[in-house]
Amino acid sequence: MKTITPTLTPTTFFLPADDLRAAFQCISTEQTRKYLGGVFVEAGKLIALDGNQMMTIELPDGCHVGTECFTQGMDAPEGAGFILSCDATDKAFKAKASGGDLWVYGDIETGILQFVINHGEGGEMSRVGVLEFSVINGTYPEWRRVVAKGDGGTNSVCYDPAVLGKLIKAADVIEKGKGIRLTGGATQGDPIRVDFVASPRLRGTLMGMRWTGA
Repeated sequence: MKTITPTLTPTTFFLPADDLRAAFQCISTEQTRKYLGGVFVEAGKLIALDGNQMMTIELPDGCHVGTECFTQGMDAPEGAGFILSCDATDKAFKAKASGGDLWVYGDIETGILQFVINHGEGGEMSRVGVLEFSVINGTYPEWRRVVAKGDGGTNSVCYDPAVLGKLIKAADVIEKGKGIRLTGGATQGDPIRVDFVASPRLRGTLMGMRWTGA
């Protein structure tokens, strides 16, 4: 087993592997909107959406995203990021991380993700996997405009259960089988906020549907 020392530079990023894999459960598979086919990585957050639902994940302390990784939003007070694409089903994401947690260390100059066991003390870490990644050339939508406020006030909510299933699958990566809470907005057409027992760092948004039933 090889050991490496992740170097936090402007071209590198260092993230929890489970957070990244959870976000990938909610990306779009539509070929016409390839910019939604990856996870948007900001300095403190991961975002994934497909037009019907959205998952955001607050990154924990110890994460790093170098400034030269960003491809958009550098002039905004918040929102600078890049769209990361990789095979989130690869076995490297499921490597055992005894003695620590599984993290990914990537460098946009090499296009390589290295999976390491992070014991929280810095320095040398054991590498348990390697995977190629790419940065999608495109502009990610301004996702903050559709974040559900969850301020209540509506008697009913309507959503596609298959879409909710994506969010549940994402949360199961963090901790399987935990409950969720849905909170509607002020009116029936507002986005629906989804909170997860699995982790307070996860926040889901469901885009409301028009009710056409009886």
